[in-house]
Amino acid sequence: MVYFSFLLTLLILIIFQLTFLPIQYILIGIVLLVPILLIEKLKLNKRFIKRFARSGTGIGIAVSFSAFLIQTDLIIKISGLLISILGFYAFKFIRRTIQRENRCQSCPDYQENKICYGLRLEADAMRLYSEYASDLLQKDLKAVYTKRLEYDN
Repeated sequence: MVYFSFLLTLLILIIFQLTFLPIQYILIGIVLLVPILLIEKLKLNKRFIKRFARSGTGIGIAVSFSAFLIQTDLIIKISGLLISILGFYAFKFIRRTIQRENRCQSCPDYQENKICYGLRLEADAMRLYSEYASDLLQKDLKAVYTKRLEYDN
């Protein structure tokens, strides 16, 4: 989502030659990036919010980066580039540092190589499904093999 929205926004800004006042590039980039990076840092788990945050990050980086490409003022160019790079690396850093706890590693059953309660339910369901599917398929498979044996003889 970040890369897609970055490229799409950048293409739209360049193709339609949308320009802002020099300081607006930087302000738009910062205003979009800061809240979005906070959403990532807070680890909100709703898929819609995650998609919105990642799209907003790409848009914010693209607007800032477009200042580097479009503007002629050297200070605005450098500021746009710096905000783009810092925004991208801040996003990558936040994504990398979000620690997802592996609950299995801290489970006492895992330490003793046992199937824990949560996985036991899944294992039992898979076993029952396998038995059910085998019973359903057994008649069909037997008929196919019987036909082949008759055909081969």
